Amino acid sequence: MTDLTELTAVQLVDGYRKGAFSPVEATRAVLDRAERIQPEVNAFVRLTGEEALHQARRAEERWRRGEPCGRLDGVPVTVKD
Repeated sequence: MTDLTELTAVQLVDGYRKGAFSPVEATRAVLDRAERIQPEVNAFVRLTGEEALHQARRAEERWRRGEPCGRLDGVPVTVKD
């Protein structure tokens, strides 16, 4: 299976469009990786996993209807301050 955390945004969107995987699966993969590496790299001040999954579910519904709300709908991101 493909490591969703290694895909580009373009590859993720292509996978959503084809139904190969979903925004929820991609978001879970990113959250799992973030939690796994956090003790070593201390990169995150705050992870909002539940909110991220909520938004991913909404994006997944839009993709299933063929109505994404933008070109990157459902692509997980992190923000560095």
